Amino acid sequence: MFENDTSVQLITLLNFDFMILRLVILYCFTFFSLFSHAQTNVEFENYLNKQDSLMNISSEMKDAVSQIKLAEGILSKYDGLSDADKETYKDVYIGAFYSICSGYSLLNNKIKSIEYFKKSINAGFIYFDHVIVDPDLENIRNEKEFKELLDKAQNKYVDSLKTIIKEFKKDTITIKCLLQYANFHFSNDNRDSAFFYYSLASELSVELKYEKFQTESLRGIEQVYAHYDNFQKALELNFKLLQLCEKINDSECIANTWLELGGVYDNLGDSENSILYNKKAYSLYKYLANNPIRVINSANNIGYKYTVLHMPDSALHYFQESNALINNELKYLHPGAYAFTLYGLAKVNYQLNNLSIAMPYYKQSLELIDKRPDANYTNWIRGLNFIGLAELFKSAEHADSSIFYYSKALQVMPEKILIPNIYRNLAELYKNKDKDLAFDYLMKEAKLRDSLHNATNQRDLKNLTLNEQERQKDIAEKHKQEESERKQNIQYALIGLGILTFIMLFLLLGRSFITNTKLIIFLGVIALLLVFEFLNLLLHPFLEKVTNHSPVLMLIALVCIAALLVPLHHRLEKWSTQKLVEKNKEIRLSRAKQTIEKLS
Repeated sequence: MFENDTSVQLITLLNFDFMILRLVILYCFTFFSLFSHAQTNVEFENYLNKQDSLMNISSEMKDAVSQIKLAEGILSKYDGLSDADKETYKDVYIGAFYSICSGYSLLNNKIKSIEYFKKSINAGFIYFDHVIVDPDLENIRNEKEFKELLDKAQNKYVDSLKTIIKEFKKDTITIKCLLQYANFHFSNDNRDSAFFYYSLASELSVELKYEKFQTESLRGIEQVYAHYDNFQKALELNFKLLQLCEKINDSECIANTWLELGGVYDNLGDSENSILYNKKAYSLYKYLANNPIRVINSANNIGYKYTVLHMPDSALHYFQESNALINNELKYLHPGAYAFTLYGLAKVNYQLNNLSIAMPYYKQSLELIDKRPDANYTNWIRGLNFIGLAELFKSAEHADSSIFYYSKALQVMPEKILIPNIYRNLAELYKNKDKDLAFDYLMKEAKLRDSLHNATNQRDLKNLTLNEQERQKDIAEKHKQEESERKQNIQYALIGLGILTFIMLFLLLGRSFITNTKLIIFLGVIALLLVFEFLNLLLHPFLEKVTNHSPVLMLIALVCIAALLVPLHHRLEKWSTQKLVEKNKEIRLSRAKQTIEKLS
């Protein structure tokens, strides 16, 4: 995980669900996701399942010709489907075009590759962030026509999101668009806009009581706070998120939140809790056994933290397990995770003084990273490897090689908090070689530390703004809750007043106007039922709070209350109806006597 900055999982957690979906579409044609459809074409699915293993092999071996033929076969089969089935398997259709595009790119047939990329766009392809980093498209990435197609498609997609958001219908489609638009801004490093749209999605999902979307929007808000190094607020939001995940019983969501908590505690300098929550996530991912890359990422995080604490024996276990879990497919789909594992094994062996074992691991990790386009995450791992090699050569007293790798680390390391230490080491290495240069590096170290301090102050100011926005949102939510409670209290008061009025009228009329005994008994039962059910209504929220919504405890409490109220209800019913009937009879008898006396 990132040291004193956002953690490695910050990147993977934010885009994980979307990236997994994209990779499945691009490489496996969403074969496994097809089973979630209400109506499926069994024959077509069987065909896809047969093609699945072949497609995985061709993708892994970079067999572009086989990849193209397989995808063309799927397109041919797709053309024969009914309109309903075509809609069901549309992701397969999109994925096939994209796979052919990738195949022709690998063959360096740029015209054909761009032609099929255009077809995938026209079919509905929207996973643009994968296109930017997909190594299969390296041969066409800088082509003018490809760039124009990508830009036009992205703009059209963003415009469609804007249109739906502008209409702002209170439904799930609007929430999804808000989340996608927020993710778009976050991935483009526009964190303020991302925060705004995550907040809108959060408010709407709360209003519509869509708890699943509440977790997604809240996670996005947490990521923005973590980006601005407001880890105290990120911690608070993660615990709130954890409660939501537990409420909807989403184990994956719980594990993801634990993983993020591990990163937040790491950035707060709390190693104990960082390791604790990473281990909790690691154990749950292993138990769920549905996503090995998550097990690998959490194991890597634990191992990395142990290396930072200079506990190589503890770290070795996790990096070895991570290495054992990575198969060829995962190496292809997640080279960054594998490169991090290799770096971890190198670092552990360096700390155990196994320099000859550490060196090959560092080099393997760098070779793997070099196959991917530059990105902050991969550059971070690349920088860590360069620092590792520099340390290794420094301990072996090869000053020139150490200087070489520290210098390379300076060129790529995106994590500024690590750079002052690089300057410090370079100053030490140049101390006996070039005193002026050593002094320059010491000055750079001091200047950067001051700059980081100022940047921290600026982030603090930004966090004050974000905190105020969050406070205003909390105030608005509190007002809503108070208004809801006020309306509820008014309803309780009106119900109580209505019941009291009904009982008073019943008592008055039962003594005078109502002369039918059965009607008196019936109305008496109704009056008592209203009273006792009203008491249950008042007691129910209190019981939920006391029992913490436990069904078993609620049942026991209600049975106990009923055991007290039912006998009381029967006694009051018997007493009240008898009294009213007898009183009614006395009144009627008295009136009859008066009538007889007048007649006589």
